[in-house]
Amino acid sequence: MSPRTPEHGRVLEHLVEREIRASIDYLRNDRHLFCWRSLSRLEVDFVLAEGQRPVVAIDVKASRSISQQDLKGLRAFAQDWPRVRKVVVSLEPHPRTTEDGVEIVPVEEFLARLWGGAI
Repeated sequence: MSPRTPEHGRVLEHLVEREIRASIDYLRNDRHLFCWRSLSRLEVDFVLAEGQRPVVAIDVKASRSISQQDLKGLRAFAQDWPRVRKVVVSLEPHPRTTEDGVEIVPVEEFLARLWGGAI
């Protein structure tokens, strides 16, 4: 499957979702997963919450170069939840953090952090 197809993006998103759900089940913590959408239809793929409190907002992008456009959903989410950690899981080769605190993390590193307890 070519990395430039919509199917590749859906598969990557599904992989991340399954890994997050598996980690919640395996670690038996009080976390749960939901999605978020603004009234203007901006979305965040996953919000990981502890009880009723969101702790991490996660967007998955099958891109090797994350653009400002790719961050719109997380930035809209941050207007309501400014203290929640924001992460983009991507195909970029190296992790980085934007000037407003959005973490852009390669998928392999995200999964290692997730299973290592750092997400």
